Amino acid sequence: MSQAHNATAIYLGTFIFGIGMGASIPYYFTFTAIASPKATQTFALGFVNSAFYLGCFCSTFFAALLAMVAAEPNVRTLFMLLSLTLAVFVLISAGFNLACNHRKPAIPGAMEEA
Repeated sequence: MSQAHNATAIYLGTFIFGIGMGASIPYYFTFTAIASPKATQTFALGFVNSAFYLGCFCSTFFAALLAMVAAEPNVRTLFMLLSLTLAVFVLISAGFNLACNHRKPAIPGAMEEA
């Protein structure tokens, strides 16, 4: 989106973003339902839902903060800074996942005993 120079590229970027969100949100809820015990599933799903919408709410303020910090506060710069921030968080998340993944299976009961 930061490199879009016409409306078609913006529509395409928004479409790709929508596909990603549409595929990831059901995955988060399904994984939460599988990973949490039956007694706490409702609480866990409510927590994930609340965290998702809290993130949507806070992202506006984070974007405004980045726009104030940027030397050139235009939409392209904002999208580039948000992309870089997201990339950093993805790398941190991947590192955390790799560090913790060797200790336990991703889904309870997925590892068979030998």
